[in-house]
Amino acid sequence: MRRLLLLSALALTSLLPFGSAESALNRAPQLLAVLTTPVAVPLQCRYGQCHAELTSFCLEPERRAPARGTRYEARNADDFVLTGMTADGQTISVPAGEMVAITSLRGHSAIQVTVRGAALRQLGLVSAAVSVAPDVFVAVADEAGQFSLPHTAIDLALAEDVLRPLGRRIVEGDTEAAGAALLTARLVNALPLAERESASERNGLWDITLGTAAQAGRTGARQAYDTCLAKAPDGGRFTMRDCLAARHDQMIGDLNKTYWDALQSGS
Repeated sequence: MRRLLLLSALALTSLLPFGSAESALNRAPQLLAVLTTPVAVPLQCRYGQCHAELTSFCLEPERRAPARGTRYEARNADDFVLTGMTADGQTISVPAGEMVAITSLRGHSAIQVTVRGAALRQLGLVSAAVSVAPDVFVAVADEAGQFSLPHTAIDLALAEDVLRPLGRRIVEGDTEAAGAALLTARLVNALPLAERESASERNGLWDITLGTAAQAGRTGARQAYDTCLAKAPDGGRFTMRDCLAARHDQMIGDLNKTYWDALQSGS
């Protein structure tokens, strides 16, 4: 019965045109899938807040993309895991749970996770990284108070049982393209958060961050790195981080379009 209801809901959803006039309906923004991280992403701390950006994609093309800074929330305490090192060299891993705050960063292509430095100190950690469990998706926080049409229980069940598994098959199943986006995101996260990087940081970024190990998507990520490295000396207001983030978003955007096409065709 549950599956029949979900398939009916999916059929109705597919009849809605992408980008339909939903502002008048005040729908909640898209549910976002978050790609599983092959390796944990280090947190960078600034002014008492520790941040990392993660690759995401839109599960619901008929809804609007989130504005920058839209608050999202994990659905399970162990969707995000913190791994860190204590002062005496021990490594510990804990479910991030409510310690992690999630906001949209660049439309549906990237989210930012933030953990208070005080929370890390309470755990005894002197450094930390975040990883993402398989098949994670996030929903806008406190929807019922903001939107006349928040996500319903059926919407969330549809995402869990149908949309997120389809996204895994289409997006993460393309290991080269998804791998390139994830590797590019690692390069982004290794650069300074708010200031222009130095020439030595740019030139050493690839070897220090990714090294020589064989990894899916390495060719695509290298192309992005070389392109941005060539543009970096031009200066201007865009940093190496900005350039790589734009390349990352193009990569995941192409995969997201493939997912949308599959969703529309029912494949």
